[in-house]
Amino acid sequence: MNMPSPTRSNRKPLVTFDGKVFHVTWRGRSLDVLVAAGDEEEVLVELDGVTHWAKADGDSQPQEIAIDDLGVILEAIENAAEDNGLSISFE
Repeated sequence: MNMPSPTRSNRKPLVTFDGKVFHVTWRGRSLDVLVAAGDEEEVLVELDGVTHWAKADGDSQPQEIAIDDLGVILEAIENAAEDNGLSISFE
């Protein structure tokens, strides 16, 4: 039996980590989340600036991140950190 493919809104954010920033892409929007180095394998994610998506082409102002979406984004960042062998904490 074929499972229905998830709708676009149900897909999880794509998160990559370059050692300094988690790059998040989701629902046609993007966001860069800065980290501060902790111990060897620990990173501290700075949440103060995580309020708006990057300004998209044609937008006069960046779109605010909904609280529900923020929870999904943070979970995706945690998963990406784990995939990279990192311990993560949020501030």
